[in-house]
Amino acid sequence: MIKESSDSLSLATTALTDRLERNPYAVVAAAVGVGYVLGGGLFTRLTARIVGTALRMGITATLPFLKEELLVAVMQDFKGTAPPEGVEDTDPPAKGHARKSRSA
Repeated sequence: MIKESSDSLSLATTALTDRLERNPYAVVAAAVGVGYVLGGGLFTRLTARIVGTALRMGITATLPFLKEELLVAVMQDFKGTAPPEGVEDTDPPAKGHARKSRSA
């Protein structure tokens, strides 16, 4: 049992050393993050501000992609088919092909 624990510790140490040699900044960032959480910094105003800023940045970055996907989905629902790849479909639908109401 002691030998198994020793082998397991040796394997973990080797893996950590290899990771440190390949990407030292990531290991330091992980250590800082673990220390921050263990030090009680998880439920502070600073963490709330960091998370809020990160969420705003993420939403701002993904908003154009979401807008495009929503437009495609609306066009599919409106016309029944999607426009071809790379072609913007801005023509209004022909008369008699108006969107049906979904209230039932």
